[in-house]
Amino acid sequence: MQINDLINQLISRLESAKKQTLGSGFVIGDKEELISLVADIRALLPTVVADAERIIHQQTELLNSATNKASTIISNAQVERDRLASSHEVLLTAASEAEAMRAEVLAELAQMRAETDKYVDGQLARFEAALTKVLGSVRKGRDRLGPLGAPDDV
Repeated sequence: MQINDLINQLISRLESAKKQTLGSGFVIGDKEELISLVADIRALLPTVVADAERIIHQQTELLNSATNKASTIISNAQVERDRLASSHEVLLTAASEAEAMRAEVLAELAQMRAETDKYVDGQLARFEAALTKVLGSVRKGRDRLGPLGAPDDV
């Protein structure tokens, strides 16, 4: 029998009790039956309390478990966030370094082009000087030959 049923029976018996005309108390019907109901309630109370304590303990364990799981999830999410942020920072750093390298390579390329142009210009100047010297020799040779050896000027 449930504790609520026993308490309801006790209330019902008390409500149907008759007033005693002598004194200020009540006559509560069958004394032995009421004592038995109270004894049954007393016997059930430890079981009900133990069940309530067990349920509270289970709820506490469940709440602690859920709290621990939530903390673990949050911690893992923070670690992942930090990892992603770090990866993003590494990517930004790598992109910045790549841009710096690109600028350095372009500067070196411009310098190499300038040096190459200078070298080619120097070679062409020597070739021009050599050709001018040869041309001077050719003119001297033609001048020595005089008008006979001169071809028609175009």
